[in-house]
Amino acid sequence: MSEEIPPDRNEEVLERKRSPTTLPTTLADQVNMRPTNKKVKTMEEEEEENRQKYKLPKDAVKMIFSFGFETMKGGTEQMFTAANFSKDGKQLATVGGHPDYWLTVWDWESETMILRSKAFSQEVFKVNFSSYFAGQLITSGVGHIRFWKMASTFTGLKLEGAIAKFGTVPISDVAGYVELRNSKVLSGTESGSILVWDDGLIKAQLKRPGENIMCHNGMIEYITLNEDAKEMTTAGADGFIRFWNLDKPPWWVYFLTKPRKNCKWLDAANDGDDKLVCEINPVREIHLGEGVKIKGILCEADHWIIQDEGGALWKAKLPEYQMEKVLDFHAGPVTCVASSPINYDLVSGGSDGTVRLYSFKQHQQRIWRKFSGGVSSLLWLPLKVEPTGNSVVAGFTDGVVRVLTLATDEWMLTRAMKPHKLDVAALSFSKDGEILATGSKDSTIFFFHCSNSYRALGFCNIPGPITSIDWAPNGNHVLVGCQNGAIVEVTRPGVDGDTSRSFELILPMKAYMFRRPKIKKPKVVSVVKTEELSKGEAPLSAAGSGEEPKTGNVSPDGDGVKNETVEAGTSNDGPKEDQISPGEPQDDAVEKSEEASVTADGNPVNVEGKPGEAQAPVHAVVEEEEPDDPPGTSFPVRALMYTHGNLGTFYLTVEGLASGYLYECHIDSEEVLGYTKWLGPVQFLHFTHSSQFIISGSDDGMVRVQKVPPPSQLKLAEASYYWEGGIHDAFYGVVGGAVLSFDEKFLASVSYDGSFFVQSINMEMALEMPHYNPPPGAKPEEKLTAETEDVSEDTLSIEEQRAKTEQDERLRLAMEKKNVVLAKVDTLRNSLAALIKEMNERERNEKLPMEHFEVDPHVRIMLAEEEKREVEQAQKELQWDSEKRNVALQKLKAWYLDPVEVERIVLHAFKSGQVVSSFRTAKLSPEMQEAIAEAKKQKGVRRWTKLQRGRETYYDIKEKEEVEEVVIEPKTTDAEEDDIEAEKKRIEEFSKAEQRRLMLKIRDREMAKYMSTKPDETWVSEEDAAAIDDAENNKGDFKLKSDPAYVVPDELREAREYEEKKKSAEEAALKLAEQESQHTKLRYEKRVLLERNAAIISNFDNDLENLRANRFSLEVNIKAAALKMMALYQELRYLQKTQPVEESLDKKIREKMKAVFDMKVKLDEQEKLMEAKKEEITLLINRRLEIVNEFDRIFSEPDDPQKPILHKLFIKIIRRVKRNPDGTLADSDEDSDLEETVADGDEEDYEDDDVIEVCPPNVTQQFYDQMFKLRERRVEEDWLIKEANKALDALTRERDNIVKKKKLTDASLESGEKEIAVFQKEKQFSLNEIDIVLSLKMHQIEYLEDGEMPEDLSGGLVFDNAVFQNLKDIIADHMKAKLSLKELHTELRKEHQALSREKRIEEERTTHIEARCVEVQMLKFGQVIDMEVLDVISKDMKKDTKELKEQLRTQESQHGLAIHEWNKKIEEATDDLAACTKENSQVLHTIADLKTKQNYLTAGMKARVIATLKDPLVEKSKHASEHSRLCEIIQTQDALIQKMQQDITQMRTDLDKLYPAPIDEASIQRYSGLLG
Repeated sequence: MSEEIPPDRNEEVLERKRSPTTLPTTLADQVNMRPTNKKVKTMEEEEEENRQKYKLPKDAVKMIFSFGFETMKGGTEQMFTAANFSKDGKQLATVGGHPDYWLTVWDWESETMILRSKAFSQEVFKVNFSSYFAGQLITSGVGHIRFWKMASTFTGLKLEGAIAKFGTVPISDVAGYVELRNSKVLSGTESGSILVWDDGLIKAQLKRPGENIMCHNGMIEYITLNEDAKEMTTAGADGFIRFWNLDKPPWWVYFLTKPRKNCKWLDAANDGDDKLVCEINPVREIHLGEGVKIKGILCEADHWIIQDEGGALWKAKLPEYQMEKVLDFHAGPVTCVASSPINYDLVSGGSDGTVRLYSFKQHQQRIWRKFSGGVSSLLWLPLKVEPTGNSVVAGFTDGVVRVLTLATDEWMLTRAMKPHKLDVAALSFSKDGEILATGSKDSTIFFFHCSNSYRALGFCNIPGPITSIDWAPNGNHVLVGCQNGAIVEVTRPGVDGDTSRSFELILPMKAYMFRRPKIKKPKVVSVVKTEELSKGEAPLSAAGSGEEPKTGNVSPDGDGVKNETVEAGTSNDGPKEDQISPGEPQDDAVEKSEEASVTADGNPVNVEGKPGEAQAPVHAVVEEEEPDDPPGTSFPVRALMYTHGNLGTFYLTVEGLASGYLYECHIDSEEVLGYTKWLGPVQFLHFTHSSQFIISGSDDGMVRVQKVPPPSQLKLAEASYYWEGGIHDAFYGVVGGAVLSFDEKFLASVSYDGSFFVQSINMEMALEMPHYNPPPGAKPEEKLTAETEDVSEDTLSIEEQRAKTEQDERLRLAMEKKNVVLAKVDTLRNSLAALIKEMNERERNEKLPMEHFEVDPHVRIMLAEEEKREVEQAQKELQWDSEKRNVALQKLKAWYLDPVEVERIVLHAFKSGQVVSSFRTAKLSPEMQEAIAEAKKQKGVRRWTKLQRGRETYYDIKEKEEVEEVVIEPKTTDAEEDDIEAEKKRIEEFSKAEQRRLMLKIRDREMAKYMSTKPDETWVSEEDAAAIDDAENNKGDFKLKSDPAYVVPDELREAREYEEKKKSAEEAALKLAEQESQHTKLRYEKRVLLERNAAIISNFDNDLENLRANRFSLEVNIKAAALKMMALYQELRYLQKTQPVEESLDKKIREKMKAVFDMKVKLDEQEKLMEAKKEEITLLINRRLEIVNEFDRIFSEPDDPQKPILHKLFIKIIRRVKRNPDGTLADSDEDSDLEETVADGDEEDYEDDDVIEVCPPNVTQQFYDQMFKLRERRVEEDWLIKEANKALDALTRERDNIVKKKKLTDASLESGEKEIAVFQKEKQFSLNEIDIVLSLKMHQIEYLEDGEMPEDLSGGLVFDNAVFQNLKDIIADHMKAKLSLKELHTELRKEHQALSREKRIEEERTTHIEARCVEVQMLKFGQVIDMEVLDVISKDMKKDTKELKEQLRTQESQHGLAIHEWNKKIEEATDDLAACTKENSQVLHTIADLKTKQNYLTAGMKARVIATLKDPLVEKSKHASEHSRLCEIIQTQDALIQKMQQDITQMRTDLDKLYPAPIDEASIQRYSGLLG
């Protein structure tokens, strides 16, 4: 985001640059405009991952982020990498970075999170909503591109992402892509090809014509498609922008190995071909230059902005595409910076290896040069070393140190050397300018003699990687700080040392180990707030400048606005209140920046640096002492430097718990001499050119400029003035370097986040710098000397080069000695060869054995042993490598061979040339094997061998025999023979193959039995031994004829010679005959073998042909099985997906069925209980009737007079007396259980409850006693019947409750069954939607085009034979029906003709009658009327007229009231309009007056500026132009007034249309009277 600097701020902020390849991290990583152009989205890298929303004013010219904002949290943990709005602007998609990589979809209006899912396991570059399909997104990044859908599931809306499959195409990072209207996606790759994606699969791959010529050489970063213009634009890391015409043939399309000609790749991709390779040619291309890597393109109407990864921005003017470089800067972190001691020049170095020269005054980059390694340190050469002040020395990450001199328009390489192997971390010149010291991370410090062309003096080793070095003021020592916490003071080396053998120096050193002091840190810091002071107090001014030293806290968005405060330390160690912590929120920072601190003399100063505000303390300071560090604690050194003076003290900053302070130490003192509060982890620390100030930068983006305190008085720094500001990003803005200009008026700082700030600064203590007059020749007009040859990155260091030279010299001397020895050895070898040759020429008896030529036999043994040791040593040395390769081999086998069940085997025929191969089959996974086993188990599959044979196989017998051999003890020989015979008999029951296997086993057992009888080889018979001894002791002196010592007698010599000649002749003849017969035999065997081989080859070829045919059929079956398995797998996946739902429904149904069954059981039990209770009641009632009948049987005569009296007593209602189980009366008290009984169902009070009953007169005592006993029995039975009825009622109520519950359970079961029926229906419907592949044979296809089968069979239909036959039958039926319809049509046509004749006759008759009727009506009424309508009107006319009049009166009254109300509203609106018009008119008059005054004041101010003597002609022309301008203004105002009048008239007209004029009541009455 560029920034416009107002005119009044040109002295404050001169320049601000940022690397184009570095995203802005000070406020937001991503800024994206919403489609409505009203809101801006930013993403901050904070711990609470904020999502901020800003509203822009309508007249905003540039984006400013200083207003209020709202926050959406929870998108990621640390940082965002990509964001984008949907097409309608209602949704926002963001992608987080490490470690979560969350893809989050936000509702922008409600500021809520909609969906979230993990985007990928690695970095994501880009996210986009689909432009054509709602609810779809696309993300791409490291090694992937992913397609997302917002899918509705059972649990709600979810993000479902499908990762694209590269297949045979190498996996690549995807940075650029574009979506087509047909849902396909084009994306670039690292190799430079373009991929066409469809549903996560590659449909086509685009390349340029030629072998392996991609669309771009490298990553394609940008791609866009104009489907209307049929043009695609791509840009990549090769620096090319290419335009591709998508609608112009020819190009070639390859489907596997089959080419297609004159085919468009877009159409080919739509055809559905897989693994398509298309070759296309660019229409035109633009090359930005060598080394340019295009990262992105921003397209506007008249120009393009192109981002170069090398640190540049290009502008392309349309339509000619003229390229112009608008910005060139570091690509990546800016690591160091240095300023000139004599002018406003500034040099910076970056990790991209460039050294760039800027000018403070000109605000531009002057020259730059790129080197192999990244720049790690920079230092401007002191004037003592280079009086012209035009040279710098730079250290690089590859260990090279280069001295660069400023020429006219370029850097001239004056000196290049490589003293180190790793990064050059620090550079420092001695105070006299004689020696340059370089420190590196390779733990060495190297010294160069500057006045002698930087001659290498040597190096010394340091106990750790070097981070900082500084020379002592006296120039006798070098102070070195290390990353491991070591601090070493090295004595200055001499310039006359001997470096002929090595550059390593042994210099005296002093070691110092830093110990952290006990620092009392404040827990609560006092806050001083400003309040208004009385007017008239003068502001605090600096000495000689009239301005206060300022603390510039630059806002994190980098807009350069500073909250200026005056700093002074008021506490011993406490942090300053106005400093903004990098971890604090921005709101807190703004609040803190509004607080002021106190100057050195105690005067309060406000935020602007002006007086007038007092301070009010809020908190108190409570100090707390830190605990001691554990033994052995070290603090890595960040920066150090000597103080001024001769005390030998130095300033030090470290990492860890001791960071945040500046310490003053001495090399000979173990304790710290002093300390003061400083920045966080300090990156560098050095003096300015005047040595009046210390400048430092920290990891959190803070820069501090501090006046140098006196030596050993570091605490005075807290009371002195300093400048401190958070210039760079608090998270990633590690300050690489900061310097002041030579006059200390400007501050320049660089950061690892790619930012570069230059701003003005005015310190109170800054003294006027004396003007420096450079010597003649200081201006860089031309090259002064020839440029030195640069060193490459692979060049050896100085010490390595010296060591290599010495090694080469030693090797040369050794080779010379070796050659002398080899010459002597060759001489000896030639002498030995001559002696051996001479010996071989002599007679046999004169030759010497070869052993005599061996000088030392032990040498050969020694050489053999040495060779053996070398072999063993080589084996040991290569053991790890061998094991590594064995492990790699095992891994390869495990990856490629172990999963394979059967490898691919290819067989070639000998004569026919046919080829057949086996199927390369992978092993089934354990899960698949388990699934197959489970399927077989469920289907009840048994082993086929046992099912078919019904008896044990050979393998079963073998297993049993192995078990028997292990368990059973060996049997005797007879038993074994019996077993063998039994096995031979049992063999006959098996097949031939099994018989052969068993016979082999039996032979092995017989052979083992026979070999067991073989005697031991060492055994000797006693008889044989005795015979041998006797023969050896008693043999005579007999010589055989075959004995060489045998001498043939003379008489036998001739006969013997004849016999030998005869024998030799016979043997020769016999040998010749044998050879002839052998040749004949061999020829016969050869013929037989050739015939056999021919037969074998023919049979092999025939078998191979049969095998090939079988393979084809098997391949068809395998394909069909694979397709079927695919369908079954889809069904399995769907069933697994629905299994939990089905199981839950099944579980519910089972529970409900169980509940129904339980209810039914309970109901049955209840019915049984009720039946039993009813039977009990019936039995009790019968017993009571028996008691009544027994009472009647007491009297012998029915008319006995005693019967009525006793009957009355018998049915009397009395209480039941409770009895004990033994029949005795129970104890009677108030709580006794006495129950009543009611006779004949009457509920009355007990009769004479307290009267003692006696036998009435006229009744026999006997009858009375019998009646009394029967009455007690009757009362007992009545009580039992009553209790039984109560129990029956309770059972009835309980049964009713059970019935109600059963009905509810039945209803629940019925609903569950319906639910599962619906689920089964949906499941079956989903299963029916799965496509089933059906394979057809050629003879089954009857779909032909021009007699040939088409390539595309999608237009055909597949019918079953039965269905096809049914269709044929239907066609025949339709033909029969057609014939019958034709016959029916003929008959109907004849009937139609007859009816037409009758219709015509009737129409003539009807016409005649109608004419007669009209004639009669005209004669009677004078017109033709409808008689029915006339009758209806005559009846209802009076009634309808009255009703209509009544309705009309009601509506007129309602409408009148409404019109009256609208008239009031119109009057009010008219008044409001008039008031607004009047107010606007007053505002216009006020504006005109103010404009007039402004013009008058402007003219007056200009008049004062113009000189006293003026040219009349010029003044006259100015007056004329001013008069014409005023006339134009008046005309413009008149036109504006007329336009406003027209608008008022138009508004009145619109109001009249909207609110009609009121209707006169008199008119309404007249209208009503007319209607009446």
